Amino acid sequence: MTSMLTPAGLRCAGLRCAHTVNPLGVSPDRVRLSWVLTGTGANRAQRVYQVLVTAEPGGPGEGTVAWDSVCWDSGRVESPASADVAYAGAPLAPGGRYRWKVRVWDEAGTGSGWSDPNCWPSWASPTPTAAVSGSAPTGNGGPRPARSSAPTC
Repeated sequence: MTSMLTPAGLRCAGLRCAHTVNPLGVSPDRVRLSWVLTGTGANRAQRVYQVLVTAEPGGPGEGTVAWDSVCWDSGRVESPASADVAYAGAPLAPGGRYRWKVRVWDEAGTGSGWSDPNCWPSWASPTPTAAVSGSAPTGNGGPRPARSSAPTC
């Protein structure tokens, strides 16, 4: 129980990958993760974060991965960063789908629970411009990136 004099711990919300909530596709080499901190009280600050990324079942290598198949566990990182945190885990499979969550520790060392997850599929090829869905061009005459439907966490 939190007393009236002690603010509740921080929480992570508004998770984004590539500046988007549940994006339709992200180049595997350009994954950047961000979150917003919420909490009561003045002068609140994140001191540490931990990111956990898992692969979706039925992705590349179907039958060999599960949501609990960890691609990256950052461990506790002493940093106030909560925007554009670069993915630093195992190489991501083109066309794979991934889910991530984050937790933080505040200025007093109080840890949050895990955030709700956010999802992203990686592009079917290493760069979006190299992925072509059929031969249909986009409105600007360039190739149209292959996209899957919006991910469901």
